[in-house]
Amino acid sequence: MEAPYGARISLRNSPFARQSHAVSMSSLSEVLGLTPAALESRLAVLQLTPADRERLAEIAPLLEPGAEAFIDRLYTRLLGFPPTASWFTREGTVARLK
Repeated sequence: MEAPYGARISLRNSPFARQSHAVSMSSLSEVLGLTPAALESRLAVLQLTPADRERLAEIAPLLEPGAEAFIDRLYTRLLGFPPTASWFTREGTVARLK
């Protein structure tokens, strides 16, 4: 079952915040409320291979300090182009996704 629309999921207070970054995809999908099919669909969109995911997990501690600024710049960029800005027409969507 997927998380309800509008649900904000934070891993900061989850067990994952206290564990290493080698989190299994099945464990993470459970926390996020994703079915295996929904997880695979999202990974397919991103075209992330298992090797890509492994490399990202390895460098996660290096990326975390700049993650919030990166996300802010990403959404500013996405909102700057009409085709991608159209993905965020509901008020509060960007804040919810961040």
